[in-house]
Amino acid sequence: DDPVSQVDTDTASEIIKGLAGLKNKRTMVIVSHRISALTACDTIYVLKDGTIDDQGSHDSLMKKNGFYRNTHALQL
Repeated sequence: DDPVSQVDTDTASEIIKGLAGLKNKRTMVIVSHRISALTACDTIYVLKDGTIDDQGSHDSLMKKNGFYRNTHALQL
């Protein structure tokens, strides 16, 4: 479930930092509408209409002019 959907921005940042500290120790699946929760992920899957529309790291998705990059700009 989205780990930061029901918290304020400061609390969300603390949760994300905590999750990032665990990433080298295990495999995690994070489902989120908030891009900031995904930026440290190795692979991000962008779903559209129930199928994978795009995938890649945060940096590679930001280089494309797609849904991920547009949503990131809106959330800033």
